[in-house]
Amino acid sequence: MLARVQGTSIADQARHAVSIYIMERILSDDLDAQVAKAKERFATAVAAVRADTPPLVNTEAPAKVTGNQMSIRLDQLQLSKLTALSLVDDDTLADQLRQAFETYVAKQSDDERLVRAKARLDQEDSIRADLFNDPQTETEHHTDQKHLIHASAHTAAYSTPAAIEALDY
Repeated sequence: MLARVQGTSIADQARHAVSIYIMERILSDDLDAQVAKAKERFATAVAAVRADTPPLVNTEAPAKVTGNQMSIRLDQLQLSKLTALSLVDDDTLADQLRQAFETYVAKQSDDERLVRAKARLDQEDSIRADLFNDPQTETEHHTDQKHLIHASAHTAAYSTPAAIEALDY
């Protein structure tokens, strides 16, 4: 709906959401603390591998996420930054993308201009639905179409110059 309201594509909205998410994460005050925790986690995992002991990492399969699938094209820099953030957060690239989209949609939902634009589009959709789903309007529409088809056939049959002059309107 955001893409429709803002007159863009879903892909453009997704790329914009990722850009905003990356910028906010990079500029967040607690990024350094998150990176320090990630370094500790990785150091512990590497030490366990070197000592030939089982690493202290989560080996459970991630919970299956239900929903729609989509493809998104990101430039290499965005992909690198999202990958780094997924390492910092100890989650997947898909989780980072989901978080970016959820954050973006939540912020956009609070924008009063978008709320008004969505209300206008909903009203237009409702009017359109009433026009085309109302049995009376539908009958009139089909009747008008039949008259137009009949008129077109009539005009085509009598479109010679002599026939046109002979018509008495």
